[in-house]
Amino acid sequence: MRTGLLVALTCGVSTLAAVTLPAELVSDLPDPDSSTFASYSVQHVSSEVPATTVSHSQPDSHYVELQQRIADLTMEVDQLRNLASGQGCGSCVSSCCPAPCDYAGLFDNVCCPEPAVLFGQLDVMFLRPRISGIGPVWGLAPSGGRLIDGGYDPALRFALEYRPAPTLGLRARYFVFDNDSPFVAPFQPAKLDIALETVDAEFVFHKNIPRWQFDFSGGLQYGSLEYSASLAGATGVGTVRFEGVGPVFSAHAVHQLGESGFSLFGDVRASFLMGNIYNASLLVNVPRAQIHDEFMQIYQNQLGVAWRGEVTDNVGIAVKAAWETQFWLNDTLSDDVYGIGSNLSLTGPAVSVELTY
Repeated sequence: MRTGLLVALTCGVSTLAAVTLPAELVSDLPDPDSSTFASYSVQHVSSEVPATTVSHSQPDSHYVELQQRIADLTMEVDQLRNLASGQGCGSCVSSCCPAPCDYAGLFDNVCCPEPAVLFGQLDVMFLRPRISGIGPVWGLAPSGGRLIDGGYDPALRFALEYRPAPTLGLRARYFVFDNDSPFVAPFQPAKLDIALETVDAEFVFHKNIPRWQFDFSGGLQYGSLEYSASLAGATGVGTVRFEGVGPVFSAHAVHQLGESGFSLFGDVRASFLMGNIYNASLLVNVPRAQIHDEFMQIYQNQLGVAWRGEVTDNVGIAVKAAWETQFWLNDTLSDDVYGIGSNLSLTGPAVSVELTY
């Protein structure tokens, strides 16, 4: 028993040897061979040792700094990976993502604000009409030139979309254009008036992938085209007008250019209208009457560049510039010998402002 206790205490002393003790404490320790050594508690020795004399291993400051830098870099890589996914910050917890995220221009930060639900756009275009059949008729137009001299006139288009979900919207559009094209000699100062109008109501489906946004729509369109002139003579004085309703389809694509806010966009639109032609003696080969079940095709496209930014936390803005082309095609109107009712095209620049909320 005595021998075992002595071995245990001797091991304890060996362990305590790793601890630096003051000389006065060492001198107070009893002789290990004496009978009083067994009753001298290690707790008594520990209580006499000042706390400052026991050295514990502390992490190196450089190691702690390295750990922190690794953690910061890991977080930055995760943020970049989420941004590259095209959906912004990925999943969110109790707070917003530390980096701003863009969801095809619909969100400032996908984690925090509510998605935009209202989109309003105003397009101002300067379009020049071209009529395929307008040309020399029986030598009346000088030097084989055109019968009318069309110029650029402003056109307006308004669009309003309600988007209850990021992938679905309801949109209404209104387009109006009125152009006065003067006749060439010997018909001056008479003018040919070209008036166009369309009203659209459609569903819009949105799809976003990294750096790209796609919109596809389908709905109904009302459209009208009217030619009128004060020219008196063989053709009489009158007006010819088409009115119809039919399906309309469109596709729109946006490609973001880095993180600059700039993007390239393009869209195409086609509508197929069934309606009537109302002729009042403007067209020579078309009877003065109402012609039923007429078919009008309308094709439009835009190509341009856009910049998107923010007005406030809840209001976004986009400014766009594009080149627009339209074609209005109808077989009956193109039968006119004077070409006044021939197929119509419109071309010209367009600028747009869009607000989102």
